[in-house]
Amino acid sequence: PDEIGGVRAALSELTGFGHRRIGFVQSALPMPATELRLAGYREFMNSLAGFDPRLVAADDTTGPGGYRAARALLELPEELRPTALFCFNDRMAMGAYQAVADLGLQVGRDISIVGFDDQELISANLRPGLTTVALPHAEMGRWAVETLMDSIERGETEQPQTALMACPLVRRASVDVPPRP
Repeated sequence: PDEIGGVRAALSELTGFGHRRIGFVQSALPMPATELRLAGYREFMNSLAGFDPRLVAADDTTGPGGYRAARALLELPEELRPTALFCFNDRMAMGAYQAVADLGLQVGRDISIVGFDDQELISANLRPGLTTVALPHAEMGRWAVETLMDSIERGETEQPQTALMACPLVRRASVDVPPRP
């Protein structure tokens, strides 16, 4: 998946609604997606107003991890507090929703949230529905099978191949609020 392109799509959605202080609820696990999504976030924020490491909070890629990371960002002093959160995955976004609620705020009214992965059991069923970036699972599987079958049919042993596949934004109702003044 084009992790950096997916991050760009998520952050463009938020900036399209006027958000400039966007917190990143990030994974603490060492894996390629962690590094690539942070690189995409850093690159985008540097092009916008400058990367601020205080707006990145990392934790487990679970609901409770998302809760803790979101809570840390939402409890920053007023001048630093983000008006929107970009979450590493939908599980962390689910935890962010709970942190928002526990602070007496509402997603879509007081803060915008975007997730990543489009785990439909989560993203389509949160209220309001979670705007998220979809991983192209079917397309990746199709490409892998077609590439393997072509190689078998030609009787060739090929070097491993890679292809970058777009991660489309799935709009729901969690990003429909302009930032507070």
